[in-house]
Formats: sequence, structure tokens, C-alpha cells
Amino acid sequence: MREKLKKLLKKQKIGCLVLLSFFLVAGGFWARPLLAEYALTKADYYFNGGAYDLSVAAKWYQTAGFLDSQSSLVHYQLARIYFVENKLGEAQKEIDIALAENPANQRAFYIRGLINGFAKNYGEAISDFEKFTAWSPKEWAGWNDLAWASYEAGDYVKTKDAALEGLKIDAANPWLLNNLGLAHLGLGEKDEAQAIFAKAKESSGSLTLEEWQKAYPGNNPNSAEQNLAKFKANVKYNAILASKTTISKVALAKGIAVSACSASTYYHCSGTSCVAYTCDPDHESCSSSCSSDTDCGSCTPRCGDWYACTRSCGGGRQAKSCVRSDCSEYSEEQDCNMQDCPCAPNCGNTNNYCSGDSYGDGCGGTCWGTRSCCTPSCDDWSKCSVSCGAGSKNRTCTRADCSTYSDSTDCNDGCCPEDGGWSGWSKCSVSCGGGTETRSCTNPSPSCGGADCSGPSSQSCNTYACIGNFNLNLGGSVACNSVPLSWTSASGAQAYRILRGSPRIDISPYQPYTALNHTDTTVSQNTTYPYQIEAYNSGASNRSNTINVSVPYCPPTLNFSADNTSIWQGQSVILSWATSYITSCTASGAWSGSKPVNGSQIVVPLPPPSATYNLNCSGSGGSISQSVTVNIAPLALPDWREIIPR
Repeated sequence: MREKLKKLLKKQKIGCLVLLSFFLVAGGFWARPLLAEYALTKADYYFNGGAYDLSVAAKWYQTAGFLDSQSSLVHYQLARIYFVENKLGEAQKEIDIALAENPANQRAFYIRGLINGFAKNYGEAISDFEKFTAWSPKEWAGWNDLAWASYEAGDYVKTKDAALEGLKIDAANPWLLNNLGLAHLGLGEKDEAQAIFAKAKESSGSLTLEEWQKAYPGNNPNSAEQNLAKFKANVKYNAILASKTTISKVALAKGIAVSACSASTYYHCSGTSCVAYTCDPDHESCSSSCSSDTDCGSCTPRCGDWYACTRSCGGGRQAKSCVRSDCSEYSEEQDCNMQDCPCAPNCGNTNNYCSGDSYGDGCGGTCWGTRSCCTPSCDDWSKCSVSCGAGSKNRTCTRADCSTYSDSTDCNDGCCPEDGGWSGWSKCSVSCGGGTETRSCTNPSPSCGGADCSGPSSQSCNTYACIGNFNLNLGGSVACNSVPLSWTSASGAQAYRILRGSPRIDISPYQPYTALNHTDTTVSQNTTYPYQIEAYNSGASNRSNTINVSVPYCPPTLNFSADNTSIWQGQSVILSWATSYITSCTASGAWSGSKPVNGSQIVVPLPPPSATYNLNCSGSGGSISQSVTVNIAPLALPDWREIIPR
């Protein structure tokens, strides 16, 4: 439909406003879906198409939403635009609406993760990225941004795990390699960090502009080349940092999300105006200090340093920039280098015309002076700055006009002895049960007569026992409020975790939990739960089979009674009843009608000798009935006797 509409517009050359007016007048509500499609087409053109103008794109998306409130893309695309503009509050609002209106669009969790991450809500960002990677595990960008958010949150283990999952998809991905290097650095694995950052640096060096723009859809294409260069510089920076820093300085490293600098604009005051600036990764998250001109207008009066003088002699001018208290800018100027320019460097008395700040450049007038003459010469070279390796040596030289200058040259090109250093330990040969890990004397290798590494080149690892397989079963009958579980013992296990739900949540009552059974009393009726048991020890773990347990409805209960079951004719009785798991009650017998599920009622039972009250109540788990019989004693007439007057 969008392609047909674009062809129609191009063929007929109808202006946007004319077309909108025609459809609204002629077609009424019939035209609104078609106009909404057109608005979406225009919005896409200004966001991801032939032109790039976020403000225009946002207006077209808003128009599409006005014309067709059922459009599922409007709020999602607006959230992306506001995120790129660094309007994180508005972006959060739009993406929440998008998820509420279209829960099937799981990609919205990825966008919300970026918004939360740049807002430094790292816990929420991690949760969103985990939902996205569970839905789309083959997209490396989700794993990369999960690693980035985890790194910013200080969870280096999760950073490492997420980066490794992404590298299974794209082993040479520079973003993922960079985040894996950061994880190693945070975990104190400096040797591994150096090796990974070297790979990241090599991979980012071959990254093309086309690949960069593909990784950052919706960003300003005019800034792509600049941002690509900054990304490569950040990776190079991390590689240098890993080779020099201690682990205590890991916070200086630069974590890079796939959408780092996606928020390509931030705002600061310039005078009384709130001005937009292009994002630079060196500004942490490119945070803004203003949102409108009303936030600006109060400054501390100050001036910068003087700029260089316009002339080195003969009188020049220099200026400096200043700011007033109302944030308006102005400049101050002063004279500088007012001394006369020197005479030409001839020997003896001179009579030379000089102009400007060098001879022959018009300083104006004749300059006189006496200058000495020297024989050009140089002192001996100084001692080399190093005893081996590349160094330098210096000497002082004199010109014919007796001025001096410094000269330097390289020296000692021979190599220096370098002792060998151990690489990091390799991955253990087995995951449990005792294996071997090795290292090599290659970080660096000994050279120029340097010493070999000392210490063992292999050692034992993962010596904890492997966990054997075991089975989970029901431990008895399932009730509406309890699920009994039992499982077989797992060899090598020290304790167990009881897992329920998707994703699995640990519901163990305490840890370490060593029993082989458990009754879950936190269930709800008419609900199905997946259960799994995880056996573990100090280093290994293994999970049982999964069982899905359906919890039934609870059976209804009824307690129906009268405060008096034997009365005289004409007396009243209070009927009372209480229920559980009941949704409706109906009366019959000596009374009738619908009754509340819990309550009481005053009745006058008639006629003698008895009255029976029935109550039937129903719920999701079935029905239940009870009766109350009230015995009624009739009133006796007085023993009247006729009295005949005498």
C-alpha cells in the first residue's frame, strides 16, 4: 500500500496538504487509514530513508497516530527518535505505550533496554536485554548491549557470559571483543584482557563505514564517519589501558554499546540560549545541562587566557574571550610586544631597513645596532639517554650570528635483554572431576639474553566432583494449595536448589538445602507450574528433568447454621453462613432467591411444626449444599371458662 501511494503521489504531483484536504473532505473516515499509511511512509523517509530530519520524522509519526490510533509502529518509532535525540524521559513513555499496545513486538524490549541503559537504570536495562536475547538469541547486538549494561552495573561475570554468547554468532565482532576485554579486566584477568583487546583493535581497524551504519540504524549518517573514528579510538584506548593499568583503574576503561552515541545530541547553555552539541563518547553519556532557553541566563563573570600576540615585535594586539553575569559574551583587547624589532644579523654596525616583525617586512624606519659574529660550531654529543634499545643524544650548536640551538639524534639501536613472562592459564581440560590447565612463557618471550619464566607451566584445575544425573517426580497428591516434590540423590552434589517458573526462580526455603523432597505451598489454584531441581557443589552443577504440575481448583466449603432451632410460633431466627472458594449462593425451601457468599438474615419460620431452609453455593471447584431445620411449637389457647352471672 505504501509503495502504491508513493507512486500515485509522484505521478499526479499532488502536494501533501492538497491530498490531505481532498481525502478528509471526500472520504471522511474512509480516508484515514490510507492517510495514515502515507504519513508512515513519509516518517520512514525522514528517519531511515532518503532524508534525515528527526523533528520532521517525529511529526509525521504523530500524524499517523492521530489518523490511525491502532497503528502499532507509531509509539515504537517515536521512542527510537526520542532516544537518538537523548530525550530519554519521552522515549521511556513512548516505548512503554508501544509494549502495552503490542506485546508481541519483543524488539521493543531492546529499545527500552537502550533507554534504561543511557538513563543509568542498569538493572532495568539488563532485564530488558535478557528478555530480548531470550526472544532473539541469534542477534549479536542484544548480547553486546547486555554485556555493556552488565559492565556498567559492575557485574563482570554477566558481562563475560553475554559477550561470549554473542561471539558464538560473530567471532570477530569488535564491539563484543571490546566488552569481553572489559570483563576480563574487571575480573582481574589482565593477560586475557590484553589478548582480547588486541583482537578488538585489529577487528575494529578493518570496520567499514557501511558496517558501522548498519549497526546504528536511525542515527545521523552525516556523523557516521566521525563516530566510527571515535569508536576505533576508544578500542585503541582500552588496549593501551589494559597494557599499563592496574585492575583498580578498570573504571577508566570505555564500555561501548552497539548504540553508544546513538543519543547523538546533548544540550548546554551558550549565553542565554540552550544549544545542541554533537555527542562525543568522552562526555560520559553526553548528558545535557539544559532543556530550554529558560534554563540559561545566569553565569559567573569570567575571562579566558590571552590569545597569542599578532606580532612578535614592533607592536601588536592580543585578545581574550569573556562572559558576563547574564551569560552574554564579549572580548577584551590590549597592546603587546611593543619593543622595536631587532636589526639584521650582520656583523659590525648596520644600517638596514626592516618592516614587520622580520627583516624586510616593514617595521618602519631605519634600525641601528652592533652585532657580534661567530664561527658556526657544535659541542660534543651528550651521553645516550639509555644503555640499550632506542635512545637519543643531544648537543648545543652556535650559528654565525652567535645565536644557539639544540640538536638531537638517535642512538643505541641494539636490543635490551628482556625476561620472559607467563601468559594467562588456558581453559581447563575438563569442566569438573579434575583436569589440567597450561600456560606458556610468551608474554613476552625471553629475548636478547633475558631469563626464562620460573614456575610450573601446568597445574590442576576444576578438582571438584562432577554432578551425576538424577530425576524429579511428584511426591504425592497435588492439592489446590500445595505441590509435593521428591527427587533422587545426585552423585557429587552438596546441596540442591528448587527452581520454579520460566525463567527459573529459586524457591528453596533456605540454603544449603540438602533434603530430597519439598512441598511448595506458595502456589495458586488453577495454575500450571514448571519445576526443576539443580544439584550443585563448590564448582559444578547439573539440573534434573522438568515436570509441569497443574494445580486444581480448591473445593468449596459452606458453614450454614441458625442461632436457635427450637422456637415458639411467631419468634424470629437468625440464619448465618460462611463460605470459601464460592462465587454464588441460592436459597430454597422456606426461603428463596440469590444470597451473598457470606452473610446472615433474620427470618420468622412458619408454619408449625417445622421449617427447613436450604442453601446451595457454587464455585470454580464445584457446588455444596446444606440445610437448617427450625422446629416450631404452636401457641396454646388460654383455658377460657364461661362465667354466667347469677
